[in-house]
Amino acid sequence: QVNPDAKRLYVARGDRIDVLDSETGAKVAAIAPVPGVRALVLVPEAKRGFAASGGNSIVMFDTEANTVLKTIPSPGNTPASLAYDPDTGHVFVANEKSGDVTVLDAHSGDVVANIALGGKLAGIACDGFARLFVNAEDLNAIHVVDTHTLKSMGDYPTAPGIGPTGMALEDSGRRLFVPCSNGRLVVVDDDIGATFRILKLEG
Repeated sequence: QVNPDAKRLYVARGDRIDVLDSETGAKVAAIAPVPGVRALVLVPEAKRGFAASGGNSIVMFDTEANTVLKTIPSPGNTPASLAYDPDTGHVFVANEKSGDVTVLDAHSGDVVANIALGGKLAGIACDGFARLFVNAEDLNAIHVVDTHTLKSMGDYPTAPGIGPTGMALEDSGRRLFVPCSNGRLVVVDDDIGATFRILKLEG
């Protein structure tokens, strides 16, 4: 994760988060302990960050002091990926094994809600227009959630992509890019869920 304003790059390193100068690559600090860190997301305006950690926990850290602020027990099983939504001020955490999404207040770290969706959850993204997208790897689907009501809006299929894992969102074009385990990159219109391009991943 990159904070372009602070020129800092945050890299998960097993039991810690290394903070690097994004221009020179020099190590500035290390945030620890963050055991079993898998993924992280930044909340620049709050000078906070959140990381999915081992032991079914989420670590909240200070991006100015580079210190751990609190460890939040996850209501779900195996936090795997995170997304921040500036529109609601919430951090969304996809729980891989329990098939639900934990919603946190980005400033306090308090648990706001836990949304049951189903499936083995992987990539996650917010579009800034009241929608959250979450991959269900074993269902070959993308769950769509209203970020204001925290209610499911249904699913987008990823076929012919099988086993959707990661997710990236192109803000300007409103496109979801979803790499799948069968070597396909599915490009989805995030407004209507239509798959309009299938790319083959090499290697």
